[in-house]
Amino acid sequence: MDTGAPPRDKYPSSETEAEKQRRIAHEAELIAEADAEIAAGLFIDSADVKVWIDSIGTDHELPVPDATFRLSLTRPPSRSAGAVRVRAWQPESPR
Repeated sequence: MDTGAPPRDKYPSSETEAEKQRRIAHEAELIAEADAEIAAGLFIDSADVKVWIDSIGTDHELPVPDATFRLSLTRPPSRSAGAVRVRAWQPESPR
């Protein structure tokens, strides 16, 4: 059984190299912004999100968890450690 990644040319992209570089730069900016928000303590704990999700469709649905600033004397959580980034949805601006 082949579990490796598909060859690069198997799924060709319509994205030009310049578009790809702009996308990668934009994604890097979003990641840096998320890291700064988490470091500042603005996040929703993933356990709170799980409890909320598990309540959806039940007789006792919970409200969406609030994002709060959580000040800590320890290292802030990383994205992989269960922090959920909080950001209001904004439509993508036309290019």
